[in-house]
Amino acid sequence: MHRWFHEFCFDINIIEEACNRTMLATGKPDFKYADKILENWYKKGVTCDADIVKLDEAHAKQSAISAANKQAATAKQPTANNRFNAFPQRKYSEEDFLSMEQRLLNNRS
Repeated sequence: MHRWFHEFCFDINIIEEACNRTMLATGKPDFKYADKILENWYKKGVTCDADIVKLDEAHAKQSAISAANKQAATAKQPTANNRFNAFPQRKYSEEDFLSMEQRLLNNRS
């Protein structure tokens, strides 16, 4: 915590926000996780709550773009991604079925 207050020069509100996000993400108190959040904020020049809001908005936009790109990429892929359909399928006519049926009936006797 000494690092957060003295090296990063964060006030208690920013540290509290990092701790809240840690609890939401992990479900337990985790100093390493909170430290990583605060270190990233320090590297990005966060000095107040408004800077965090701006980073959240930028992250949301980037996530939306990534999701749209991923969705577009999956839409381009063929839906039948089955190994067993990777060869040309046979096409039988009604006559073919009738002749096969006759051969089967003739072999029974």
